[in-house]
Amino acid sequence: LTVFTVFIVVFVMYVWGGESIRGFNYALLVGIFFGCYSSIAVASPILLGFKQMVSTRALAVTEAAKTAGKPMPNPDSTTPPASQGK
Repeated sequence: LTVFTVFIVVFVMYVWGGESIRGFNYALLVGIFFGCYSSIAVASPILLGFKQMVSTRALAVTEAAKTAGKPMPNPDSTTPPASQGK
């Protein structure tokens, strides 16, 4: 919304502002366009990555809460732990 409003104002200045300011307004129009494009192209992947990180972390916390208080399984079930039986 902000970029659109600024673009309209600068465009009006480009059309009716006179010859002396036309080059400056053209540079502003190009800058506004590419600035908006780069913001969308850069911010969108960052936002998607952040959402994926948050959902992965929430899943890990949920899984940790499910296993809270339960003993960890012994990876080598044939051999008893060293502290037992001696």
